[in-house]
Amino acid sequence: MSTLTTAEMLEEGATAGNPHFIAAFPELGAIEGERMVARLIELSERAKSAYVGGFYVEYLSLMLLFCEVWLRMYLHGRGGYAGHDMLADKKTFGQLIADCERIGMDVSVVDELRSK
Repeated sequence: MSTLTTAEMLEEGATAGNPHFIAAFPELGAIEGERMVARLIELSERAKSAYVGGFYVEYLSLMLLFCEVWLRMYLHGRGGYAGHDMLADKKTFGQLIADCERIGMDVSVVDELRSK
């Protein structure tokens, strides 16, 4: 899988018919699992490059996006989105953490997420 630029990700979103939906992060299914993991790795690598380049706000933004996607993947995988549209919700980062805690995320992970 090739690395997408931010412009290419936004272009994917535009072709999906919803300017806030990026096709690289579709609602998760078994088939999309590998693609999601690849996108998480890509976000992590882009964040590392931003940090090394001194683009600290970009680094923070990408790491927050990484964490948000990861939390949503966790929720989806544990049935936390049953009956809900994970693409349309407006959950804050704190709400995502609380939802993950509610469905059984390890307390040490929850504490780490809240301490940052």
